[in-house]
Amino acid sequence: MREGEAMSSPVGPLDISRLSGSRPALLKEFRNRLDALGMHSQNLNRLTGKDVTRYVNISDREEEFLRNQVLYNDPPLRSLVDFLLLGRALATKELEALLPAAVIDHLISMGLIVVQDDSACCAACIAPMGDGYFLNDGDRFDDHPEHVLTLVLEQAYIVKVARELFARPEGSRTGRILDICAGSGVIGQAVRPDDWSVLGLDINPRAVAYARFNAQLNGLTDAEYRLCDIRHNAPDERFDLILANPPYSSFLPAADTREGLNITLHAGVFGNSVSAPILDRVDELLVDGGAFFMIGTHLLKDGEIWHPAAERLKQTGSLLFLHQPISSALSWEGIRLLWAVTPDYDKIEQGGIARMIHENNGFNQVAWGILAYFKGAAAGYHRVYNLATDAVLVDRPRIDEIRRLIGDAGNPRPRSSGA
Repeated sequence: MREGEAMSSPVGPLDISRLSGSRPALLKEFRNRLDALGMHSQNLNRLTGKDVTRYVNISDREEEFLRNQVLYNDPPLRSLVDFLLLGRALATKELEALLPAAVIDHLISMGLIVVQDDSACCAACIAPMGDGYFLNDGDRFDDHPEHVLTLVLEQAYIVKVARELFARPEGSRTGRILDICAGSGVIGQAVRPDDWSVLGLDINPRAVAYARFNAQLNGLTDAEYRLCDIRHNAPDERFDLILANPPYSSFLPAADTREGLNITLHAGVFGNSVSAPILDRVDELLVDGGAFFMIGTHLLKDGEIWHPAAERLKQTGSLLFLHQPISSALSWEGIRLLWAVTPDYDKIEQGGIARMIHENNGFNQVAWGILAYFKGAAAGYHRVYNLATDAVLVDRPRIDEIRRLIGDAGNPRPRSSGA
């Protein structure tokens, strides 16, 4: 096998039980080495000219431009990008020149590095975001029912918006973050201010194992991840900041069954079977002055968020929708947003989607974006258009506009005595 090629028989999926044997000291050495070689997100984003360095769903041409026109004069960094992001093999001698032997041995012991003959391959992806690095499955094994989603625009988007709009309290007061549908833990860990704790919840045991590993990789000692279905259970606690990245692709149950559907992708017939219970619980889970951010495809009726909880929330604080274009639910774009990954789409009867929406007698519009709630801020509902891209997630004028709308929402008040 030639250096830079993908292994012909990829290994994996990872055995998550092996991740529990991680050693923090060696992971710290690994992280420090990645930083020193420029693998951190600040450097990659600068080199790519993007707010988020996308490494999945890119064409062969884009990949070659990245490798041979952008990273051509930094061979060590190009090798790390090949190995950790693009799924390419490295000669073992080259890998040994990049990482300390003890680190390589440790990653091999956990199954993260697999050696075949004189080549090595990373069995998953390790991607930079914010100030950390995050193990995820990338594009590999995306038909696995417990696939851990890759790092893409939506995660970077909610991280940036939350960091811009939620002001950290000054002084010594610490805070608590609830990360719902936490996946690899990237959102909560990337948003987390120093000395704040994170509680992450996910229905996917593989994601929980990845998130726990990533907390160790990023040197976090106050991050806990639990297996939990938010639709039926919620913590008996209150939080300063709640973040949510629920599955939002819907499906049509042609056989009236959900068996075989990927739990990381599907969220009920209209794509809101997870986001709706989250909205029901937001107010009771937030401290006074707390904030909530949820990214996904949202259902609307005549421009208003289509959910009973939305009516309550806009009376007790500022409810904000930072959105891309709002489309008719029956338009090509609306249907694409709702049923982008529908199984057996070709078996849906003509007009079947329109019939289901009419029979539901509810929403009539669909849009992708971030729904935010600032508890105790000026009451009201606001829509702000923003076309997030890899290059510019949200520009300064949009942030300033939102700050004016929500007033003092970014300055949390002290916790109530019942928190």
